Amino acid sequence: MSHSWKIGDWAELHGTRYLVYEIDKEFVYGIRKSGNANWRFDGNAKRLPDCTGWDWVAPKPIEPPPGYRLVTEGCALDGDMSLQAAGWYFSTCQGDDISELLELGAAKAYARKLEPTYAERQAAWVKEHDVKVGDKVKVLYVPAKDEGGWTYNMSPVKQACERIVGRSFPIEKVDCDSIWLSGFDHILPYFVLEKVVPTYRPFKDAAEFAPYRDKWVKPKSDKTISRGTMRRRIAGYDDSIILTPVAYDYECAFKDLLFEDGTPFGVQVNVGT
Repeated sequence: MSHSWKIGDWAELHGTRYLVYEIDKEFVYGIRKSGNANWRFDGNAKRLPDCTGWDWVAPKPIEPPPGYRLVTEGCALDGDMSLQAAGWYFSTCQGDDISELLELGAAKAYARKLEPTYAERQAAWVKEHDVKVGDKVKVLYVPAKDEGGWTYNMSPVKQACERIVGRSFPIEKVDCDSIWLSGFDHILPYFVLEKVVPTYRPFKDAAEFAPYRDKWVKPKSDKTISRGTMRRRIAGYDDSIILTPVAYDYECAFKDLLFEDGTPFGVQVNVGT
């Protein structure tokens, strides 16, 4: 028997609470609320160091704030939170040892923000850059093994990816943890990709504008067009376009107007290579 028990200890075994009243070389003797009993210590008895009596109720386990995990060792970091009497607050003990802080009673617990999973980071990237199937993305570099938490078999990906660095491909499919490119047989992590954002220039002349003449336009801001409807139909065009009663040359139209679908009032000059 490991002689870590002492008379007066409180213990719990199979859901029953005991008060230790005697210890010998073989047994630990405990009394329970309803009468005497003893148990052979076999490692299954749980010590209750904070217990104060028969009616003592164990406190609920400390729950970290949403999105955080409890930490009990290591140095406190910027952004860690500490549990004080009034609740969770951002810790001001950066650099101090957490285990020592807990021992000193500086806080009841410490919590650290959970690192987002790879799938969560990819989802955030897709949302931030408005990435969708059909968009073109450029392959920036070959991912390293296990980089960024992406753990797919790197051997075939590395060999294939080396041949397409610097090239752009349409997105064929977006899985929860990978991106599929059209014409490329291997999945890739989001962080080696860059969305190709098309660039535009003003129309050169009436002939270049002619295919767009039936489109409606809108201002880039509410100060661009005089008061009235925000959607306008083009009344005429030659060396300028006419939005009655205003005429715009193509440079000014490019600067001040958008087509109704939000695309720039001009010609797309790149879609990626």
